[in-house]
Amino acid sequence: RYCLPCPSGVDIPGCFEIYNNFYLSGNESEAKLMYAAKPGGIIRGDVPGYASQCIQCGQCVEKCPQHLDIPSLLEAVKEKFEGKDLKGWKILAKKTFRKE
Repeated sequence: RYCLPCPSGVDIPGCFEIYNNFYLSGNESEAKLMYAAKPGGIIRGDVPGYASQCIQCGQCVEKCPQHLDIPSLLEAVKEKFEGKDLKGWKILAKKTFRKE
C-alpha cells in the first residue's frame, strides 16, 4: 500500500493480488471473476480501480520501497484480465457479490 494513493484511482494492491494469485493457482476463471469484482469496485461498493486506468505518471514508482516498475506491471495485468470478456465477468461478479 506504499504506492497509494494513485491519482487515477487504480487499486494497485488489488490488481497485483489477483494477478499473483492467478499465477499461483492457475485458476483463470476465478481470477477474472475476482478482478471484475475487487478492482471493479463491486465487492466494496466503490468506484472501479482497474489497471487500465493507469496514466503512467510514475507517482507509484517513486513511493514503492521495492522500486517496482508498477506502470509496466499494471500493463501486464490489463493484458491478462481486461479482454473482451471483462463485461461478462462484471455481470457475474455483480450477481455473485452484491448484496441486495
